[in-house]
Amino acid sequence: MNNEFKNIYRYLLLLVILLFFYCGQEIAGAEIMPLNELKAGMKGVARTAVQGNKVVEFPVEIISIMKNVFPQRSIILANLDGDMINRTGVAQGMSGSPVYINGKLIGAIAYSFPFSKEAIAGITPIEEMTSISYSTTPQEKKTTILFQNIMEFITHIDNYPNAESIYGKFLGYFPEQAYQDNSASFRPIPIIVSKGAGFASPVMQEWWERNGFIPMMMSGGSASEVKDLQEGDAVAVLFLSGDLQMGGIGTVTHVDKKRVFAFGHPLFNLGDIAMPMAAAEIHTVVPSLYSSFKIGSIGEIIGTFKQDLPAAIYGQLDEKPPLIPLKLVTSYSKQERNYNYVLAEHHLLTPIIANMAISETLSTAESSVYEGTYEVSGTIALEGHPDVIIDNIFSGFLSLPQASTYVASILAYMINNEFEKTKIKTIDLKASISAEQKIAEVKEVRQDKVEVKKGDKVGLKIFLKPFHKAMEVYDFDITIDDKFQEGTYYVLIGGAMEMNKFDYAYFYRAVEIDNLDQIIRLINTIKRNDKLYVRIFRPSMSLVVKNKLMSSLPPTYFDIMDAPQAAGGTNRVFIDHLSDEAVKSDYIITGMKKIVIKVKETK
Repeated sequence: MNNEFKNIYRYLLLLVILLFFYCGQEIAGAEIMPLNELKAGMKGVARTAVQGNKVVEFPVEIISIMKNVFPQRSIILANLDGDMINRTGVAQGMSGSPVYINGKLIGAIAYSFPFSKEAIAGITPIEEMTSISYSTTPQEKKTTILFQNIMEFITHIDNYPNAESIYGKFLGYFPEQAYQDNSASFRPIPIIVSKGAGFASPVMQEWWERNGFIPMMMSGGSASEVKDLQEGDAVAVLFLSGDLQMGGIGTVTHVDKKRVFAFGHPLFNLGDIAMPMAAAEIHTVVPSLYSSFKIGSIGEIIGTFKQDLPAAIYGQLDEKPPLIPLKLVTSYSKQERNYNYVLAEHHLLTPIIANMAISETLSTAESSVYEGTYEVSGTIALEGHPDVIIDNIFSGFLSLPQASTYVASILAYMINNEFEKTKIKTIDLKASISAEQKIAEVKEVRQDKVEVKKGDKVGLKIFLKPFHKAMEVYDFDITIDDKFQEGTYYVLIGGAMEMNKFDYAYFYRAVEIDNLDQIIRLINTIKRNDKLYVRIFRPSMSLVVKNKLMSSLPPTYFDIMDAPQAAGGTNRVFIDHLSDEAVKSDYIITGMKKIVIKVKETK
């Protein structure tokens, strides 16, 4: 009986040892190996998802450790091997693939050498990925858009998104990927775009590529049934979901209970974020002489990525991220379609993703991407403030990116205003699309008289030349009423863009904004491009006092009000703005003409 007890005891002891050994070798949640224990020649394995939820292992051999490649940061150089690696090399989407030596986690595959004949990778040490203090309460971060004031914003809002436009300047604020050089570069993380949608704007395509991403056209879909996230699984940062899906796919490096570390390098190096973490599924790995890549799909939201830092992105499972719903209804050729999206919330990224969602949607509704006419209307609903009104029309070459950029620029200004942090509740838009170019230029203005007296009328004939149509004439009368004094007046006749430039040239110092509601009021009165504006003014010494124009002041009064010790801020304006009138037209108006009216004293 005693011998039987001893045999049972030995059996149980052996079982415990085997279970302990098995658990110690289990890669998910593996023990970490410190960097100082690594030696050249050590061999191990790496894991990465290749098809569905299948994770494969491939051999790794340590070549060397490059210390302080970046300030207090090292890279582990390793040679990768195996059948898959020999076919593909280090593929895009492999970023974050965990590497193990003797069953211990040493880090994540994060770097590669372009056009290398061998699969040599740079590994981010796991200590660097996990030792950073990951805050649980994101700090408030903001940017300031590159314009002097609201007048400059309004002047440039509907320009094509190049480097000189408001939106182009905003893109310039976005931090580009660091550490991109010829020695070791980040593996670009593929952007997954569903339903074969292309990138409507070459500016945006170039921007994504410059930030280390490879935009791809591929079929959409969702990841298969969500399972517990394991090291080596595919994972996605979700930028956009709904009727268009967009996100960056990489690999999970380490899971510690609810904490997830991935990629081994930054997404955008944004610091504190609160972006959706989503399940992902890899369909296959495509070998390429230029750069192999994974094709994948993005599935359900499973948590929130909270930090985007140089050594990793970090997130929490089962935590809901903040999201912004965007609804867009398109009307083209008597057909109406409803599109629904959900945007990730970030003060820099949200306007960019919104721009892409809108431009992609508009491009699918009309075959000519850059021509035609796009009328965009709707609201951006803010928490605790009036709605921001979207209402303008664009036509001709580049009209599509102008329309989407117009909305994105306003959204960027609202999120990044200088007064307070804003919460976007919803974005609700409607776009009417026509294949016809509706553009007309102000070619000539004729007046029936130049010298007038009070009570007279000046008849104007405004000649517009529409695109591919005959000249059209608009009649407009100016009544010389009591507002007119003896002297010379100027009349500008033109489109919204030219009038906005005039406003900026003369009034950019005159508008002082004290709060967000004032910004919203100004944006809600932005001039529409399909109106013909008639403005009457004359040179005059005027002042703007607390946003109120005081015109034609006597010299003595002007000097008193403009003195430094005068109460409240004052700004000089050198014109007396008499009146503004708008005439609705069937075209987007371009160009401007100026005429002169001389008012004589009534005898």
